Amino acid sequence: MTEEIDSTLRVLVKHGCTHAAMIEYLKRTSATRPMRNVISLMMLIAAGVAVRPTAAQLCSRGCPPCTYRHTLTENFDNLTPPALPTGWLATNALGPPPLWVTSNSGVPNPPADTPPNAAFIDNPSVLSDKRLDSIPFSFSKYTSCAQLTFRHNFNLEASDIDPNVGFDGGVLEISTDGGNTFEDILMAGGSFVTGGYNRTIATDRGSPIAGREAWSGNSQGFITTVVNLPVIL
Repeated sequence: MTEEIDSTLRVLVKHGCTHAAMIEYLKRTSATRPMRNVISLMMLIAAGVAVRPTAAQLCSRGCPPCTYRHTLTENFDNLTPPALPTGWLATNALGPPPLWVTSNSGVPNPPADTPPNAAFIDNPSVLSDKRLDSIPFSFSKYTSCAQLTFRHNFNLEASDIDPNVGFDGGVLEISTDGGNTFEDILMAGGSFVTGGYNRTIATDRGSPIAGREAWSGNSQGFITTVVNLPVIL
């Protein structure tokens, strides 16, 4: 196992056959801290019954002192729309253009948390799977309590009858193999400190994320999400 783990964070907005709109304003933060490598990932996979500790479990025990702190941020404000930051990648796995862009206008209001810009995606009326990948970044395999923080404003189609059901939604996924594969941040062992998923996507509308927890409905303005990144053993 190497000393560095390459990780890429992805924000996905996936729609069923309904209108939706979402603005995502992202601020990525990771802090490198030492931790003891007590068990290998290969052992966990081979055993089939062992469960690696989650970031929340480790952080609840208290983080060890930092040897140094490293912070990465992006607020999209030093860009000319529609250009994304260097190294960020927007793709449509399903559905027509447009892609994620940097924008200083649009709905829902306000168009940005810190003027003038935010990352923005449209409100298609067809099935779609629109993805925004951050730049790759690395931290030590001994890191614990690394966190991602971002502000986002969304208005996504959701049930008016059941407050737990969404029709369109956004999810956060992470890759630890250079972006070859992604999995949901919770399935990867991460945990939300605040601003986590608020609904489950309906299974009868053809959504690519049907049955998954997601952000859906109306956030009523920008909200803060803080995520404990998973521990990479």
